[in-house]
Amino acid sequence: MDALLDFLKAPFAAKVIKPLLWIIFISIAMGLLRKPLKKSIGDATIRYKALKGVELGGYFFIFFLVLLLFTVENIEDATLEPTLALKITDYKLRHATKHQLFERIQQSIFTTEGKVVLASTTLQLLKVPNINVQVKPQV
Repeated sequence: MDALLDFLKAPFAAKVIKPLLWIIFISIAMGLLRKPLKKSIGDATIRYKALKGVELGGYFFIFFLVLLLFTVENIEDATLEPTLALKITDYKLRHATKHQLFERIQQSIFTTEGKVVLASTTLQLLKVPNINVQVKPQV
């Protein structure tokens, strides 16, 4: 008996039992809503749609509950440590590094002996019509 009480006091047990109790409660509520709908609706197609609506609503609540429980617990466990990172680099050093990277990429492409080729496409989307501009002299 003491082992059961110790298990129930553990935080893991609370994390498992609480969602299970909510799922059982939602399932019972779905069953209680379905019984009167079965008896009161005579048309089979409307009854089917109503029962499916209750069922889907219950599953939605269960999904939302599980999603909420896991995300809220993860947010509560997360800690934020403020950090400040300053990256100050010299312009010439940055330019030289960029140049070295592009040279390495270019050399790597040339060593493939034509298996890798850089491609460029230029498209003329609009042709500018001929415009006749006449400038009036200022008086």
